[in-house]
Amino acid sequence: MSSYLLIDELKTRLNDELDEWYLEHPTGNQLHRAKPNIMIGQLPPKTGSMPTNAGTQQKTDSDVPFILIRPLEISLSNDEPCLQIINIAIICGIHVSDSYEKYERGIEEVVNLMDRITLFIKKYQFWGKNYFYHDDEIKSTFGLPKSIDPYEAGLQSDAPYFAAVALTTFQRKISVPKTELNQTFS
Repeated sequence: MSSYLLIDELKTRLNDELDEWYLEHPTGNQLHRAKPNIMIGQLPPKTGSMPTNAGTQQKTDSDVPFILIRPLEISLSNDEPCLQIINIAIICGIHVSDSYEKYERGIEEVVNLMDRITLFIKKYQFWGKNYFYHDDEIKSTFGLPKSIDPYEAGLQSDAPYFAAVALTTFQRKISVPKTELNQTFS
């Protein structure tokens, strides 16, 4: 039984939930539709930032829109049974090209995407093969965490850039047998 079950299931279910969702924005005379890239942990490294010969495939497409599922903290209580609490951040990043003229359009799109994600999480109480329980509030903040600086992540070419972060906790109860030591330590 692993905490990664929760993270992996979040990715799988979110991918299914957003299967029909596209970020639409005009590119020249055409309408461009982009599906979100859902990843665990962080954005993939850009080819230019990788060690020499580390990658042979040149990435030309943008990572946005993206959704990152990132575990922030895992704690285990001393109670019996133990209560394990996993704090999760779901980070959304989008680029809306027509927000150059209408800044509100980018804010509207990232807020709508975050609303959809938070309602999706609230839809289910049990996660990770029913080991994990979710009944906590979901807090959303706007802007990127310091750990994903848009310039370090290679997103500067995608400006104007909008981001939001949903923070929530999942929990499970675990019975951990205690072992007595019959040794004296000196």
